Amino acid sequence: MEYEEILHHILKLLVGRVATPQSMNAHSPFTSWGITSLVLTDLLAAVKRQIGLDFHVAEAFSCRTPSQLAQWLCRCHRPEVAVSAAMGGRPESDLDPAQRAVAVIGASCRFPGLKDPQENGLEAFWNTLARGYDPIGPIPPERWDTELEKDAGRVSTFGGFLEAIDLFDAPFFHISPREAAAMDPQQRIALELCHHALEHAGITLTRLGGTATGVFWGVGDSEYGRLLLDTDAPQDMYAFTGAASSLIPGRIAYHLDVHGPCLGVDTASSGALHAVHLAVQSLRSGACRLALAGSLNLIIAPEKHRMMSRAGVMAADGRCKTFDAAADGYVRAEGGGVLVLKTLDDALRDGDRILGVIRGTGVTHDGRSNGLTSPNGEAQARMLRLALRDAGLAPDDVDYIECHGTGTYVGDPVEVRAIASVFQGRDPVRPLLLGSAKSNIGHLEQAAGMAGILKVVLAFAHEALPANLHFTQENPLLDLASIPARVVSQPLPWK
Repeated sequence: MEYEEILHHILKLLVGRVATPQSMNAHSPFTSWGITSLVLTDLLAAVKRQIGLDFHVAEAFSCRTPSQLAQWLCRCHRPEVAVSAAMGGRPESDLDPAQRAVAVIGASCRFPGLKDPQENGLEAFWNTLARGYDPIGPIPPERWDTELEKDAGRVSTFGGFLEAIDLFDAPFFHISPREAAAMDPQQRIALELCHHALEHAGITLTRLGGTATGVFWGVGDSEYGRLLLDTDAPQDMYAFTGAASSLIPGRIAYHLDVHGPCLGVDTASSGALHAVHLAVQSLRSGACRLALAGSLNLIIAPEKHRMMSRAGVMAADGRCKTFDAAADGYVRAEGGGVLVLKTLDDALRDGDRILGVIRGTGVTHDGRSNGLTSPNGEAQARMLRLALRDAGLAPDDVDYIECHGTGTYVGDPVEVRAIASVFQGRDPVRPLLLGSAKSNIGHLEQAAGMAGILKVVLAFAHEALPANLHFTQENPLLDLASIPARVVSQPLPWK
């Protein structure tokens, strides 16, 4: 089938799906006609069914216009004219893989399921994962009154929440009561997490002071600062510094008296992973010899929660059903974590306990896709190839992928098909294993990546992969058998 014929069929199928079919142009983005991701999925399924072409709907999702879709379908079914996309990867480093590796030598976390802030956060998180316990529940009344949400019907009343976020030992951190009251709890808990992570790594504050230690933090919004504006709290310098999310890494560096790179990374749900990537780059370049990488998310005001609910991305039952046919969105959650990082060479020389090793990282952006918040499978595949190349690994070297896995009907298949394009052709005896911490504790937004990393680090320690919860029937758009891959639906031994 030729390009013109395929394009004709696509435009014909579009007519009944757009409000103003007379304005259709083969080169206009689908989004310009108000086509949502679900409508586009339905269109692609109709194209597949009526034209009789065999392709993965999720892989076609990256095509932005009818013309691009027709060209892509031609390339898929006429491989002799297919053009391989350039990887656009970074140049090879002069460092060998051992010199590029970065060790995790300490960590801390507070995630939903931790009842007592004094409890060991890492142990509590592993217990939550290993037991298959789901800590998601109703929004606590001390956050906001959800009765109006119940009446509205479309607003989620569920979430994963931390206990006692108002408690803080200000004198321990040499902070006055007045300043502490003006500080966003994200700043207070960030200080506590860093302190616990350094303790876990066996590093005292006296050893750190004056060193070129780096601080890299995935930041988000300060809902607390907005709440204070509606009170009679003084609007002074403490209110300004206490509400500025960009000051979280600076406050950490100030408390520890460290002088290395210090930055906040605000890239929405990828914030924590971007922070880790930048920490790894700084360690490799010698800009610092020790790095703290972390992130934290709190949900203390209703506005964003209502917006996300009305956008249709929140699960009606408050459960993130990653990879499942019933997937209908995610559930928001609180929590955060910190990693203490060193180059592997330095960690081995210093006799540090090594919890895990980061061999490679990769960062890309979707560029233009079918909407600002829509995923781009080709960009995701490119990022996977970059990370493998950076690590000096082949796809067959990978046993398990901790996925983003938001539990949306379209987002999960796009991610899995991106994985398939890189990892396809595995030995069926050794399928690729997939999971997502969001199924266990919800979506921590900018801190989500920290939950995923720590889940894998703890799986290393316990030689077991915890179950991906709420998975009963595979989303038919995934086609896991084509990789082959399988979801870790039950705990598995892992060495």
